[in-house]
Amino acid sequence: MKNFSNMLKTMIVGVLLSFNLSSYVYAQNCWDFYRDRDFVKAIDCYNDYLKRNPKDADALCIRAVCYQNIGEYQLAFSDISNAIKYHNKKTFYGKDILYAQQGDLYVDIENYKEALNSYTKALKVNKNNTNVLFDRANLYYTMGDYSASDADWRRVIKIDNNNVNAQVGLARNMIARRQIDEAIRELNRLERIDPRKQRIYRYRCQAYDEKNNYRQAIDDLITWIYYDDIDRFKERFLLRFAEHEFIYLMAKISDMVVNDKDNDLKWLNIRIFLYEKHDMWLEAINDYNTFEELLSYSHNSIYLGRGICYTELGQYDKAIAEFDKGIDLLENVWLYLYRARAYRLKGDYKLAIADFNKVIELDPMNSYAYYMRGWTKEFDKDFQGALKDFTAAIELDREYAYTYVARGRLYQRILNQPLLAERDFLSVLSLESENDISKSGNCRQYALFHLGRIDDAIVHQKTILDKFPTSGNYYDAACLFSLMNRTDDAIKHLRIAFEKGYRNFIHLDNDADFEYIRNMTEFIELVNEWRNLKTD
Repeated sequence: MKNFSNMLKTMIVGVLLSFNLSSYVYAQNCWDFYRDRDFVKAIDCYNDYLKRNPKDADALCIRAVCYQNIGEYQLAFSDISNAIKYHNKKTFYGKDILYAQQGDLYVDIENYKEALNSYTKALKVNKNNTNVLFDRANLYYTMGDYSASDADWRRVIKIDNNNVNAQVGLARNMIARRQIDEAIRELNRLERIDPRKQRIYRYRCQAYDEKNNYRQAIDDLITWIYYDDIDRFKERFLLRFAEHEFIYLMAKISDMVVNDKDNDLKWLNIRIFLYEKHDMWLEAINDYNTFEELLSYSHNSIYLGRGICYTELGQYDKAIAEFDKGIDLLENVWLYLYRARAYRLKGDYKLAIADFNKVIELDPMNSYAYYMRGWTKEFDKDFQGALKDFTAAIELDREYAYTYVARGRLYQRILNQPLLAERDFLSVLSLESENDISKSGNCRQYALFHLGRIDDAIVHQKTILDKFPTSGNYYDAACLFSLMNRTDDAIKHLRIAFEKGYRNFIHLDNDADFEYIRNMTEFIELVNEWRNLKTD
């Protein structure tokens, strides 16, 4: 069961009482390791204990949970199978608990058929085990069998009439069936019964989202976050709602910064996250400063985040100073990586390469560091070194399309190997379909251009801008039109990129994509106009 660990804590005393004195002491030591989530030491401890007591089903069960927590599923299955096999009248845990733990293991590896079989066996042993009913109801939901899920939730309610979680489960099934209004009415009723139950707000947020009622969805999201930790799942909701009600969402979060003093750092962190996702770098810097004041001590994450913001604003010296402070506090791969990026954008290629070297020393599998070091070497005219790094990056990560573009261009422009260039550009098309569009890092349009499919490249670039009209994507469009020698289109898109915040002038100065228009009066005047506006 997913709450198996909590249940163990309440039952462990009874287990210990079933051991002799020496076993009691030894098992208590093992449990202490488990309780502290030091699963490796717990396993070592139980290994010694089980050498002397190989058929102790309780110890086998706990060791199975330890193996589960470190991802050793084959060993976990072996232990839980033996625990079921050796279960007897002296075993403290009921056989239903052992079957349920087996079911949890099957859920983890997405073998839902066997998980269902295990949960059903557990309920045959103890039909009133509400923990197992919960797990099976959730499994039925995952499998799309909402009627069976309903039946299990209702069995829980019959056993425990006041179980709000089970009633929320029924409402979740209503949402899955598109019975949105009915689900909202039920969740409203449950909120009156237990207003602190975060699951109510989680699913009502989803229900309002289904109705495109973003303001009420935001209200529930904020309450959900108040009662629960922020995670990637909630971040996706934040980003989605920001697309529709940005001002309202930011106002709600700012209200929590002011009024929820116990969690003000959490809300500040969320606001920084949204500022950064919307390229609002100055606002993010201000919040980093506030965060630092409230925290009252230095932290690497503040230096890293603030340095990234300064980099995006084109204030490279300030960015480097932030990264320096972070590295002085504690060496970190990300600090070196982003300092290297700032050095590269500033034009200090040797210092950038030195930092990329450090990243690779600390993290030899970091394919992105190889890719960026290769790009920097290309700017520094070390073409063979660039080729070597691009190839290493591809060997470490064959799914990152931009590295193929970079190597393909090197083959095409510098090394005069058109067949190898074509192979790399075709690799990009196989990795990035016409529907694979993201906020940044799109490169299919470049591969299409270099393969001579000009019209397709233009259509794809327009699709990118329609979906994500960011400064980076407008810069990419300017590059693409420059490569096509379409001066007016290149200038127009570059101007919009500047208006939206693009400030990487050193990169622009060295970007080979602009070689066809770099000496044109319109290009020079536009770049100088915005370069002179750059803040210090």
